[in-house]
Amino acid sequence: MSTIGNTVKLSVAFTDWTGVAADPEDGTIVCRLYDINKALIDEVDVELTDRTGVGAYTIYYTLPGGPDPVTVEFYGEDALGRPIVVREWLERVWA
Repeated sequence: MSTIGNTVKLSVAFTDWTGVAADPEDGTIVCRLYDINKALIDEVDVELTDRTGVGAYTIYYTLPGGPDPVTVEFYGEDALGRPIVVREWLERVWA
């Protein structure tokens, strides 16, 4: 669980079809947060400076208030323009 209003560390590890770590093709990566109804809460561009290794990126984000968990989505595209999407559920608590 993550505390509302606190800065959280959001990380992703992109892989290719064989499971090997791989960067999205053009380096354009977006992190989106959705509410429980799949409505967009926020969108953050992930910079190349956020890269921690091949296919691995970490950003720091201040978690917004709200009663429900959020879905964190990292989005990029492969060399053919096909989406590479990684999602996870993040619970928010008021502490």
